[in-house]
Amino acid sequence: PLTRINVSLSLMTGETVDLSGFLSHERVAYIAETVERRLGLMGSGSCCQLLCGDRMLTRSARICDEGVTDGAVLTAVVIARSRDEESPVPWPPDFRGVEPPPPLSGTMVVLVLWLSGWFFGEMSIACALDTAMFCNLGT
Repeated sequence: PLTRINVSLSLMTGETVDLSGFLSHERVAYIAETVERRLGLMGSGSCCQLLCGDRMLTRSARICDEGVTDGAVLTAVVIARSRDEESPVPWPPDFRGVEPPPPLSGTMVVLVLWLSGWFFGEMSIACALDTAMFCNLGT
């Protein structure tokens, strides 16, 4: 059943933060993002990992599937990433080793122009037939 879950968060510094208003079918990532916003971690490259007792919670799992119940005490561990540490996915991507696609050949340009003309010709004939058949029914 869908229930409201209130949890308290224990930080490694010993500070306790009360969090309320989560639904049992929401993802653990929602709690983690709420904690990251409260701690001012958004955009810093750091993130937090949540523990329930001695078990690490999976961010993609639902709160109820991880066994988090109303009144549970979660522990937040902040994982700081240094500015020098590279991101697992570099952004913007590095295209230095990638070859660009070949330029369009004259044959390809002629084919595209011919197919475009053929397509628009077919569409104009279909519209003319449609107009002739269905718009002149009353006359």
